[in-house]
Amino acid sequence: MSASQAVEIKESYMNKRLALYNSEYPGNPATKGVAIVLNREITNTVGVGIHYLIPGRAILAIIPWHGTRTLTVLASYAPTESDAEKVEYWNKLCTLWLTLDLPVPDVVGGDFNLVTSPLDRMPHHTDSDTVIAAYLRFARLLELKDGWRQINPDTYEGNIVPHRLAAGLPDPHEELPKLGNY
Repeated sequence: MSASQAVEIKESYMNKRLALYNSEYPGNPATKGVAIVLNREITNTVGVGIHYLIPGRAILAIIPWHGTRTLTVLASYAPTESDAEKVEYWNKLCTLWLTLDLPVPDVVGGDFNLVTSPLDRMPHHTDSDTVIAAYLRFARLLELKDGWRQINPDTYEGNIVPHRLAAGLPDPHEELPKLGNY
């Protein structure tokens, strides 16, 4: 989402209901970027803290919750271009958490552009070992857990619904973004 698209949303009637925090991708703002959208009607948006970690790729929101509690959400849009860029992305996130005073997220979501379990992609396969190792280093650092995969270790319905194929809908050959309790 580009800055102009974000301004358009913020200046529309939707601004009464939605709080939008976006980070556009520097090289291609019209097609890449990451955002966190909060519903003002059910979420306290006063005092939300935003950390723009990697432009267009990672944004962290610290949302006031109940009393002194907060809900911390990390939105991630990992690179697709090459394994080297994917590894660099996950390593940079590790470095940010090791060097800055960032809270551990309660929820992590977005498009990681990788799969660690072959069940999460059709046809079944995983990404390269170096990409998975870089991601797992980040996940271990923050003690993240894939809630779906923990509860359903052998199931493939979490990302791809089999009845789509039976209904003649396109075969999803790519992984679908997951939002999980990590």
